[in-house]
Amino acid sequence: MSKADIRKHLEAVFGVYLNTEYEDGVFEIATSVSPTDLSPKVAKHFRVDELDVASDYADAKAKSGLNVYVVPSLLFGVDGQRCNQAHFYAGKFVVVDVDENWARTAERR
Repeated sequence: MSKADIRKHLEAVFGVYLNTEYEDGVFEIATSVSPTDLSPKVAKHFRVDELDVASDYADAKAKSGLNVYVVPSLLFGVDGQRCNQAHFYAGKFVVVDVDENWARTAERR
């Protein structure tokens, strides 16, 4: 995925909160710590007006071989740790992560 595609994705998911009562929330981009361990262990949080900074961050992490996850919900009160359900603030999308058998999953639509 190109940096332009990453930016478009972030804009679609989080740009909708600009100039709303939720614009004080943040979103999380989590990454693995090595190319061989795919689980997200490190998180960085961005304001909804930091889409360019977040795109640069995600692109750099992906280019370094790390697995990159974008939490599709707006969050509140995360204080630097990985988010959990207690930090949910707002959401407009449901996202499904399919790493295996994606072709079979796509056929089921």
